[in-house]
Amino acid sequence: MKDRLIEELAGNLLDFFPLYIKKLVRNDLIEGDEVLAPSHHRLLSALVEEKKLAVSDIASILTVSPPNVTPLVRRLKDLGLVERIHDESDLRRVMIALTEKGCAFTESRRKAVVAFLSSQLSCLDEPELERFARAIGVVRDTLAKIPKAGEYRSGNPEGR
Repeated sequence: MKDRLIEELAGNLLDFFPLYIKKLVRNDLIEGDEVLAPSHHRLLSALVEEKKLAVSDIASILTVSPPNVTPLVRRLKDLGLVERIHDESDLRRVMIALTEKGCAFTESRRKAVVAFLSSQLSCLDEPELERFARAIGVVRDTLAKIPKAGEYRSGNPEGR
């Protein structure tokens, strides 16, 4: 039973990703004048939600090691989108926060994505939109529970 479900899931995922890219992704909406990797956008989104984050927190959110966060932050800092600030409770700890330019950039990007999705999803009625929104939420929450590729070892579910 589980093997059949995994086979079905694999087929659905192989169909899903090309459809997602073709129908719901416009790189020009997320790149703007500067080409940023998806991890840059995820970092910016996390900062919108949390206001300021330590490098270790960013690494956890992005599921990367802390040394891999440094070039991401450096690129965003060079663009003037983020700044490094000292934690008020521990001056040794550096936090990353959005600048005014970063706030404006993320808000502009959010509005562009919402407008694009509104146009793309206009063919769906309200019940279909509600079902789609719930389904995407379930997918997001389920993916968050799954270990990063390569971390899970077969036969050792405790190793997650």
